[in-house]
Amino acid sequence: DAGPDFVVQARQESGAVVFNNPHVTMNTAVAIKMGSNTIAIYDSPQRVVINGAARSVADDAIVGLPGGVYLLRSGNSYAAVMGSGEMVRADLYGGWMNITVGLGQRRRASAKGILASPTHTALAIRNGPQLQEPVSAGDLYQRYAPSWVVAPRESLFAEHPVKFSAPAKLFFAADLEPQAAAKARAACVAAGVKDPAHLDACTLDAAVFR
Repeated sequence: DAGPDFVVQARQESGAVVFNNPHVTMNTAVAIKMGSNTIAIYDSPQRVVINGAARSVADDAIVGLPGGVYLLRSGNSYAAVMGSGEMVRADLYGGWMNITVGLGQRRRASAKGILASPTHTALAIRNGPQLQEPVSAGDLYQRYAPSWVVAPRESLFAEHPVKFSAPAKLFFAADLEPQAAAKARAACVAAGVKDPAHLDACTLDAAVFR
């Protein structure tokens, strides 16, 4: 949320089906408010809803919307952009998606939410304090995550909301199968990741989202 005319909401669901791992979550849809427009992009099945109506967007097409908003598609990637530089990109991978948000000319301090933080590292509860680092599992899943669940009256999605549930247990790089962990870690090292904490995080992501 970076103001009433630029709001991004991600739908996150269990990875039990796609990744055979109920301890991870993944983005399955994104809804975007840009100016007076609402754009929802879904994966599995892939579809787009613009201002409440389903819309077929051809590959390499550009859809112009009121207020200088555009939706672009290239293969399985979609990008919604505003004239002042704000951008949301959704890369679809057949069951899950990666979401990238750009603030354009807006100040970082104007943004709040799971995809934004008051500093480069801090996590903050919605309408509440920053969490003390290192963040505990209790704070993460019992305070932070529930505080950012979108109420039905605030949702940009037309369908019923997905019920929030915390993972049954925490899942770390050390919990990966050795062969999968070694392959993922090698890819992260080859990509130039060196910091131990970042290397563990990269290893886990590379193995799960392979």
